[in-house]
Amino acid sequence: MTYEKLAGEDLITLQKEKGNICISVIVPTHRLFPERKADRIVIDKAVENTILLLEAKYGQKETKELSQKLKDVIPTIDYDHNLDGIGFFVSDNVSSVVKFPFPVKEKIVVDRGFEIRDLLYKTNISKPYYTLLLSEKKIRLFQGVHEDFTEIRGKHFPFEFYDDWEYNPPSRVSSEPGNAQIRSFEHDKSTMQAVRFQDFFRKADEYLSDYLVQNTPLIVTGTDKEIFWFEKVTAFSNHIVGKISGSFDHYNTSEIGKKCWPVFENYLTSETEKMILKFREMVGQGLGVTGIQDIWTAVMEGKGWTLIVEKDFKVPGFTTAGNEHFVTLRPPKENHETIADAVDVILETMLAKGGDVLFAENGKLNEFGGMVLITRY
Repeated sequence: MTYEKLAGEDLITLQKEKGNICISVIVPTHRLFPERKADRIVIDKAVENTILLLEAKYGQKETKELSQKLKDVIPTIDYDHNLDGIGFFVSDNVSSVVKFPFPVKEKIVVDRGFEIRDLLYKTNISKPYYTLLLSEKKIRLFQGVHEDFTEIRGKHFPFEFYDDWEYNPPSRVSSEPGNAQIRSFEHDKSTMQAVRFQDFFRKADEYLSDYLVQNTPLIVTGTDKEIFWFEKVTAFSNHIVGKISGSFDHYNTSEIGKKCWPVFENYLTSETEKMILKFREMVGQGLGVTGIQDIWTAVMEGKGWTLIVEKDFKVPGFTTAGNEHFVTLRPPKENHETIADAVDVILETMLAKGGDVLFAENGKLNEFGGMVLITRY
């Protein structure tokens, strides 16, 4: 049996398991030694508690194979390369391990559907981007997903500068005229080099067209002079989401990734803030909804276009048979279904109906009750 990291599209696979018994175990872990020594113990305990919950909820005999399937996941874990959290997602048709590059809270969920919020958040921050490392000798291109960086090595990159300028200083005829002539020659040489470097950057920019399709973000690194030259010739100014000034020729791929991720993270935050501003505009047009009950109804009716929710915002809710498009925050007198987290149901429904979900930092949407929705109509 193999265990693969879940990609964004695999959220659809998890959603298809709704109705089956689904196990979601999410545990904080540690990147560094010696803190990560405790991770194995914590994970083993979480799995043990999960199996107890599974058997109590659905019966030991009925869940024997599923319990074993969960246990079989544990030996696949690489404890030497932990991130900030790890998740196990197991059902009759799914066995997956996912590492999270951001802090998570421990969750053990055994239900008729998977706990997908942390997976969805990871998808949000795992959008691919490129980094162009400029220098006067060689231009390198990297693709990043979070802190994971890979250098592009192919037809055009790395792109090296070839200097065929021939330096033949004139011989002195006399001291003063000779010095003036040499100074003039040095000036011409410097000007020509600047032109040639810009041509070098312009050619590299043409090669970028194979990679910067649609709205792919780009981070540019280099000295102030090199960034200035590149910005003068690039056709991809609208793709540049960040610049890092400095010389990084001798940095390895991992070090470059650690430099670039905070810049891209700031860009993602700014994009969410732009969408919050857009929401404020949409309110005036009747296309902005606040309040979990009104958002629930709009999403269930398929009106949701973009949902923005604080990362850890949770609210329990209650629905009654035949009136699933309406949720209450207090248990009604008639027979009802209790929903541990109505926000998760809204998230899942948004995905199922083709809407977008963005996450904001906790507290960012306080004035709106933790969540807002832009509707299609």
